[in-house]
Amino acid sequence: MKIKIGILLILALVPGCKKEKVYDENAYIEAVVAGDIETMQLCLDRGINIGDSIIYAAEYNSDSLNYLLGRGADPNYTYTLKSLFKDNDSLIGLKYSFPLASTWDEPESAKKLIAYGANVNAIVEPNANLLMYYIQLVYARPDRKNEALASVRILLENGADMYFRGENGLTPLLLALNYNELRDVVDLLFEFGIEPSAELVRIDFNYDPLGFREWDEDYGKVWQSEFLLLAGGGYDDLLMPYIEKGAVSPDHADPDGWDIYCYAAESGNPYLMMKLLPYLKDPNGKRYDNGYYSGMTLLFIASMNGNKETAKVLLENGIDIDTKATAPDGHLYYAFSSSIKKGDIVSVAVDFREGKRYPEYRILPEAPAASNPAGE
Repeated sequence: MKIKIGILLILALVPGCKKEKVYDENAYIEAVVAGDIETMQLCLDRGINIGDSIIYAAEYNSDSLNYLLGRGADPNYTYTLKSLFKDNDSLIGLKYSFPLASTWDEPESAKKLIAYGANVNAIVEPNANLLMYYIQLVYARPDRKNEALASVRILLENGADMYFRGENGLTPLLLALNYNELRDVVDLLFEFGIEPSAELVRIDFNYDPLGFREWDEDYGKVWQSEFLLLAGGGYDDLLMPYIEKGAVSPDHADPDGWDIYCYAAESGNPYLMMKLLPYLKDPNGKRYDNGYYSGMTLLFIASMNGNKETAKVLLENGIDIDTKATAPDGHLYYAFSSSIKKGDIVSVAVDFREGKRYPEYRILPEAPAASNPAGE
C-alpha cells in the first residue's frame, strides 16, 4: 500500500503527469447541479452555452439559478420532451420542460424566476397549464406538500389563469376536486375568487388495468362538472351558497342522470344532505339509472358507499327503507347487504327497523312512518 501511495505522489509531482481539469459541457452541468459557481464561470467563459442548464439550476441549486439569471439566462427557456412524461395515476403529464416547471417545491426559486419574467401561464401539455402541474404535485408528493402548496399560492398571486381549460376540458378546479386530499388547494382557489362552472366535460382517466378498453372504448371516460364534484367532495360550505342564490340547481346532472343529490349521497357528508333535502320535493320518488343498478334511490347510493350517517339523515327525513328498486334482487335492502362497510350499514338498517330514530338529523317537518318490519 505504501509503495502505491508513493508512486501516486511521484506522478503528481512530475510535470505533465497531473490530470488537468476539463471544462466541457459535462463538467459545466455537474457544476450547475453542485452550485460550483467558479467552475460554471470558467466553462461559460470558454464558450459553453447556457442552454437548458437554467432548467437544471432551477431544479437542483438556487445559487446556480441566481448566477445564471444574473448572466442573462432565459427564464422561459423551453424544450419539448420526445413523449409525454406521465405517471399511471396522474391526470396530466409533462410535455414541455422549462425552469418554472422545476420549482414546484422551491417557492423562493419560483419567486426569483417570476421576478425575471418567467411566464406563470406556461403550458406543460395540451391539457394543462403550469398551475395544474403544481396542483397535481401537491397530491403526488405528500412529502413536499407544504412547499408545493406555497408555490401554488405564488402562481396565483402572480396572475396564474384559474380558468384555463385543457383540450379535454380539464380545469385547475376540476383537477383539485378529483383528488380528495386536496381540500387545501380547493380552498386556495376559492380564496383567490374562483367561480365554479356547471359546464359538463368528459374526462378520460386513461386508467385500464384490466384491459376493459378492448371491448368498451368508453371505459375510464367520466362526465364531470365543477359543481358536481363539489357535491361529491362533500364541500357543503362552498357549494350551498350557489344553490341558495339560484346560481345552480340541485337537479344539475351529468348525462347519465346523476345529479347533485346523488353526488352528495356518495360524498359521506351528512350535513350536505341535510341542507339539500328541503329542495327535494319527493325523496322517495327520486330514481337514478346507472346501467346494472337501475332505479336507485339516494338511500341506495349512500348505503352502497358505506355512508351510514348520510343513511341516517335520509331515514330520519322520510326515505322508506323498503322502497322498491329494480336492482338485481329487486329490493333496496341489497344496498345495505352489499355495502363496502357492510357491518355499519346493516346495523343502521336493523336499528331503524327496531324503532330507533335520529332526531339530530331531522330537517324536514314530518317524521317518517314506521317501516314495515317484514320488509315487504
